Amino acid sequence: MAVKVDLGKCVGCGICVNVCPVNALTIENRKVKVNEELCTNCGLCVERCPMGALSLEDENIEHFHREEYSYPRNDEFGRGFGRGQGYGRGLGRGLGRGLGRGRGFGYGRDSFIEENEIPNQTNITKAKPQEDEINELKKEIETLREEIEILLKRIEEIERNKDRR
Repeated sequence: MAVKVDLGKCVGCGICVNVCPVNALTIENRKVKVNEELCTNCGLCVERCPMGALSLEDENIEHFHREEYSYPRNDEFGRGFGRGQGYGRGLGRGLGRGLGRGRGFGYGRDSFIEENEIPNQTNITKAKPQEDEINELKKEIETLREEIEILLKRIEEIERNKDRR
């Protein structure tokens, strides 16, 4: 996956930059630029972009042979073997649906979460003020539209009076 930018849609508002938890986005010449080395493809920027200028797209991934990336096969049982480095709990298979508990070897949930945490989540909170700012701008736009309608009506009135003379 990779974040793709539609430069025709991007207006350089910077909302995506503010929500990026790893600071992978910058604005250059009023357009967003993605640093693919930093980007984790989390999709927050895609979700928050008001213009729809960002998208997550699959890159061409070469197919791999399962044998190259799997545990060695034990022909007697037809399964691979191996254990993780720590002891963890998990659900096992039981006799019926929802029955049975099992124990397995692995790191456990806490270490999985630690490894997969987003290092700079503070940027996510910056999106909230942006939403407030957008709502405020929408209100201003509506006020301006109303004023424009009043002016257009006034112009029509002046033109009608001009034609009567």
